[in-house]
Amino acid sequence: MALFLGQFENKIDKKGRVSVPAPFRSILGAPTGNVAFFFPPDKSPSLEGGGPDRLEKLQERLDQLGEFTPEYQRLQLMFNDAIELPFDPEGRIMLPRKQIERAQIDEIALFVGSGRTFQVWAPANYAAHRERVEQVQNAAANLPPASQGGAAA
Repeated sequence: MALFLGQFENKIDKKGRVSVPAPFRSILGAPTGNVAFFFPPDKSPSLEGGGPDRLEKLQERLDQLGEFTPEYQRLQLMFNDAIELPFDPEGRIMLPRKQIERAQIDEIALFVGSGRTFQVWAPANYAAHRERVEQVQNAAANLPPASQGGAAA
């Protein structure tokens, strides 16, 4: 299975149309009638995208969970918020205004590969997100090792 890799910036026109990067389109099978599915991730101001296989994996996970568990309810909300966006003949999708506002994207959309999925960010928000992640990693790397055993004598 091909993976979504790299970063690509594309301009969004006034109607909300944006060209999905060619490597991402080829993984999704565009423009042969396939679609990209987008849903908001848990906490970041971005959109997460992928193809039908991603939704199938989420559905398989949902089928394994108890109906009243928090994870079941979280996944169910992801399906509620997911949108299906077909490609036009030029390989563009039209992001709804609500999704553009949620991701705080103005004129440029940054597509970021994340393995089996990809994300769409405002470039400045992604830079801030990446910096926070790197700060957390650096802080964790500088923590002293956890003690082995019980309390100190």
